[in-house]
Amino acid sequence: MAMLQRDGAKAVLGHNFSSVCAASGEKDVLSEDVLWIFILVIDMGASVGLSLCSVITNLINIAVFSNISVKGAGVVQNFLILSVADCLYGLTALITALAFIVQYMGKWRWVLAPASFMMMTRMAGTYPCVLSVWTTVVIAVVRCCSVIMPFKFKQVITSRRQLLAILLGFLSYVGVSFYPLSGFRLAKLLNPLTNTSTVILGAVSGLPQDAMIFDVYRSVFLIACFVIITASVAVMVAGLVRSMRFKRLNSTSSSQREVQILKTVFFVSAVFVGCHVVGILVPILRQVVPNFSETGCMRASFTLAVKFHDMLTIVNATSHFNLPKPVSTVSLLPVKTCLHSITVTCRHSLILTCPNMPPYYHCNPSKPVSTVSLQSVQTCLHSITVTCPNLSPQSHFNLPKPVSTERRNEEEEEEEEEEKKKKKKKKKKKKKKKKKKKKKKKKNTMSFNIHFFWMGIQICVSIGDGPHPASHIPQPCLLSKDLKTKIIP
Repeated sequence: MAMLQRDGAKAVLGHNFSSVCAASGEKDVLSEDVLWIFILVIDMGASVGLSLCSVITNLINIAVFSNISVKGAGVVQNFLILSVADCLYGLTALITALAFIVQYMGKWRWVLAPASFMMMTRMAGTYPCVLSVWTTVVIAVVRCCSVIMPFKFKQVITSRRQLLAILLGFLSYVGVSFYPLSGFRLAKLLNPLTNTSTVILGAVSGLPQDAMIFDVYRSVFLIACFVIITASVAVMVAGLVRSMRFKRLNSTSSSQREVQILKTVFFVSAVFVGCHVVGILVPILRQVVPNFSETGCMRASFTLAVKFHDMLTIVNATSHFNLPKPVSTVSLLPVKTCLHSITVTCRHSLILTCPNMPPYYHCNPSKPVSTVSLQSVQTCLHSITVTCPNLSPQSHFNLPKPVSTERRNEEEEEEEEEEKKKKKKKKKKKKKKKKKKKKKKKKNTMSFNIHFFWMGIQICVSIGDGPHPASHIPQPCLLSKDLKTKIIP
């Protein structure tokens, strides 16, 4: 019974090979029985476990990255897309592996034939796999650009442009693959012996030529992505070595985060290169080695290589669980300014350089000054030795702990806010003082006018009627304008 199930599974999956190559005398290195053992181990064991791990780990990554909100964080956006694509690919691979197990156990009860169902799930899994590959390319190129042009990186490569690059690459693949895959049709087959019907996924005429065009495009696409990521890995290795040297000189949290993200992107790219080496070699060997194809005499070796590449692709999707926590807050850009201010004893022009960076990152002030401020000098976050070529080597100035621009900007903003508050308080105090002075002036003028008005009345009464009972009130002196003499009442 087990032998019948095994032969039936081979026939349904397309592994029941005939001895066509026996007449030509050519033999495959791998026998069909050994191939079948490998297929059972890969499809029933490794694929199920790896696919399940891929779904779980990428769901965790999606939950982590979706909760990170940083403005202009293209890193978070790219890793979130990568996690979603890997999760979908792991899900389709898990469904395919479970369908193979159900069919092998002889408990297939669906109307759709098992081979057609597994072909559909593999076709569906192609698109998230391509999205994952292209997103990895964009991540590697972005990190490579941050190493090559650090000062123009934020202005040139924005998060929107990164998203646009991912969408254009993915949609181009979908557009090319839509035409050949549109030739597949679902057909219903009736078995007159058992009076049962099954639905299979068939192809219309002209499909082999379209499939060959699609196969060539897929191979070129994968090889191009492989070459781009390999070149980016080489550039990142140089940046990683330089960052490790920086870490020895400066143990600040910013330098550690730089090394962390560079290691992360290097890890993702290196895993991609390692897992897709087989996928690059298969189309090359198919063109170079005769009969190395799905219909040639070496089809057993070809099938094993394809299965092994599928398993490594799931490994690539699972390995992204090693991503760091908040990758978005990390930037590989060297900071352009420093908060330190240096007083130099001589008046010669100074050459300010970082000993760990290339010569074209230096700045040479042309004017001789006595005080040099590094706030206008483009430098990096690491310790900088400022020397004067006309002084002895011992007369140098070392900045052990440079501060990032972000912190400086925050401190400046806080100081500006405090100054504004102080100015507002001073203005309010001045206004209050002015109001008080005005009130006092009004009171004094009123009392002064009333006093003189009352005294004038007393003077008039005293002149007309003689002495007044209220004569004890002091009387003012009057000065005649014509005689200029004093008149005492």
